[in-house]
Amino acid sequence: LRPKRAGDLAIPPLKVGGAQTQALLLHVAPAPVGAQGNAGDDAFLEAGVDSPSPYVGQQDVYTLRLFYAPGLTGGQLDDPQADGAQLVHLNGDTRYQTQREGRTYQVVERHYALIPQHAGRIVIRGPTFLGQMLDSNGNPGSNDPFDRFFDDGKPVQARADDITLDARAIPVNAGTPWLPAQSVQLQWQGPAAGARPEAGVPFDLTLGIDATGQPADRLPQPELP
Repeated sequence: LRPKRAGDLAIPPLKVGGAQTQALLLHVAPAPVGAQGNAGDDAFLEAGVDSPSPYVGQQDVYTLRLFYAPGLTGGQLDDPQADGAQLVHLNGDTRYQTQREGRTYQVVERHYALIPQHAGRIVIRGPTFLGQMLDSNGNPGSNDPFDRFFDDGKPVQARADDITLDARAIPVNAGTPWLPAQSVQLQWQGPAAGARPEAGVPFDLTLGIDATGQPADRLPQPELP
């Protein structure tokens, strides 16, 4: 068992043939200081945001980086969690290689769109990574080479630090609709240059909104006055 969070965790009864185990209640203590993983360890996580004080409805970017040393045989990386904010995984992961503390690491970089839903303090809980690393020392308790060959390796874990945001309320004099985007452009296309519309003859008029830093479902429908 590898608990993923601190607190009281219940394990329901398990059926084995015609028998049944008793339910168990585990009290999981918080991880000790230093268990989160730091540069120089077999694996560690780094996280950050573009803006520590975004507006309500503004798309902030949460970046998560997993550093792991060669020899990792597998693992599971959780997603960050935040009460009071929407988190959406953006595009695919980026993979590259770097060095920290004299060690070579493979890096998986992941980006999330983070949109505050209310003003005030919002805590982004850092995700956890659980993995297995090949043990170069093998199984010290056995001289059998097959024990070393089939050894699952040693477990490694890391956790990203929590990040606290101070989300700002929508300004009182903000326009409607409220679009806290990096850029917003209105586009329209009417009759060709030189064309003269005639009464009673329909023609096409195309309206569009192009925004950077806002999801499509938050853009208003363009309307004619």
